[in-house]
Amino acid sequence: MLRTDELAPIALGVIVILAALAPASVIFAWLLRAGRMVGGGAAAGILGGAIAGTLLGATVLHKSAPGVYETIYVGGAAETRELHEAQREADRDAAALAATGVTREAVTEYRAGANRKLASYVDAVSRAQRLRARALDSAGLLLLGAVMALGAGWAGRVRRRRLTGGAVASGFGLVAGAGIPVCCAAAWLAGLSNIEAWTLAAAVGIGSAWPTPAARSIGVAGRSPETDAASMVALCMGLAAVVMAVLSTRGPRSFAGVWSLAIVAAAVAACAWRAGSRRPRSQRRALAMCNGVVTPTLTAVCIAPIDVAAVFPARACVIASIAALLFASDGRWFGAWLGWRLVGEGSGGSDAWRRSAAMLAGNVGAVSIGAGALGRSAGLIGDPAMLAVLVGALFVETTGGLRRVFAVRLDAMANPGEGATGRDEDRGNDS
Repeated sequence: MLRTDELAPIALGVIVILAALAPASVIFAWLLRAGRMVGGGAAAGILGGAIAGTLLGATVLHKSAPGVYETIYVGGAAETRELHEAQREADRDAAALAATGVTREAVTEYRAGANRKLASYVDAVSRAQRLRARALDSAGLLLLGAVMALGAGWAGRVRRRRLTGGAVASGFGLVAGAGIPVCCAAAWLAGLSNIEAWTLAAAVGIGSAWPTPAARSIGVAGRSPETDAASMVALCMGLAAVVMAVLSTRGPRSFAGVWSLAIVAAAVAACAWRAGSRRPRSQRRALAMCNGVVTPTLTAVCIAPIDVAAVFPARACVIASIAALLFASDGRWFGAWLGWRLVGEGSGGSDAWRRSAAMLAGNVGAVSIGAGALGRSAGLIGDPAMLAVLVGALFVETTGGLRRVFAVRLDAMANPGEGATGRDEDRGNDS
C-alpha cells in the first residue's frame, strides 16, 4: 500500500524521468514526422520514443554513463554515497581498534555492532530505489491516462453512439482476434507464464481511445457511431482483462491496484460523459498533442529500463514479437470484420472491412503500450513481453495506410454493386 510520505519522492522521480526523456522523444518524433514516415504521426511518435528510450536508457546510457543512468532511473544515489561513507568509516574504526592490540573477539563484536548500524543505510538505499521504480511506473501510467483523457475529451459525437449487437461483436472480435493467438503462442511457444501470456494478449488486442478523429481517414465508415461504439467496447474489454489480472494477483490496495482502479474510473467517465469539442480543428490539435508529445514520451518511458540489445535476441522475446507482428494488425482487423459481418445490422456487413480498419486507425498503438505499462507496473510482464507489445504497436500504426487501401477494395469485392460508391465516398472524405 502506498503511504502518504512516499508521494513526494515519487512525484519528484516522475518529474526527473519525464524531464530526461520528453524533450528527446518529442524531437525524434518530430524529425520522423517531418520526414514523412510511413504511418504518419502515430507511428512517428512510437518510433521516436523508442529511439529516445534506447539512447537514454539501459541500452546505451547505462553503458556509457552508468552514474547518470542510476541517478535518473535507479535512484538512491545520495543514500548509496552515505552507505559507502559509513562503510569506510566503520572499516577505519575497526582497523584502528585492531591496531590497539585488543583481542580478535573484541574486533568481531565491534564489526557486528557496526553492521547493525549500517542496516539502516541499506534500508534507506532500498527504499529510495523502490520509490524510483514506482516513479518510473507512475510516469508511464500518467501518460496512459493522458492518452485516454485526450481521446475521451475531444473525440466528440459520443452522445449519438449506437451500442448495437454488431458493435459489441466487432469489439469482442477485435480483442479476441489478436488476444487468443498471441496468448497461445506466448504460453506454449515462448514459455511465458499463464498470467504473463494473458496480460500480453490483452495489451496486444486492446481497442482504441481515439475512435473518431483519426478514424475519419477511412471515410463514412470511420464516422459511424456504431464504429465509435465498437472501438470503445474493444478498449473496455482489453483494459478489463489487464485490470483483472492486476487485481487478482496484487490486490486492489497495492500500488498497481490503485493505479488500475484509477484508470478504470477514468475509462468509465470517458464512456459515460465525453464533453469534448466537436470542431475538427480542436480535435486535430488534441490528436497532434497525443502523437507529438504524449505517445513518444510514453514509449520512451516504457523502453528506457530495458536493455534492448540483451533482451531482444532472447527466444521468448523473438517468439512473442513475431506473434505480435502477425496478429496485432491483421488478427485484430479480421476479428473485427468477422463481428461486423456476422452480426452487423444494415450497412454493418457491406462496409465491414472499412469499419474494422477504422477501429485500428485511432492511436491504438499508444493504448497498447500503456496497457503493457500497467501490466508491467504489477510485475505481470517482463522485458521480453514489453518489447513484444512495442513491436506490435509500431507495426499496427505503420500499416494503417495499407489497411485503408485494402479495406476499400475488399468491401468492393464483397459488394460489387456498391463498390464504386464506397470508393467515391472514401476518396471524397480523404481530400
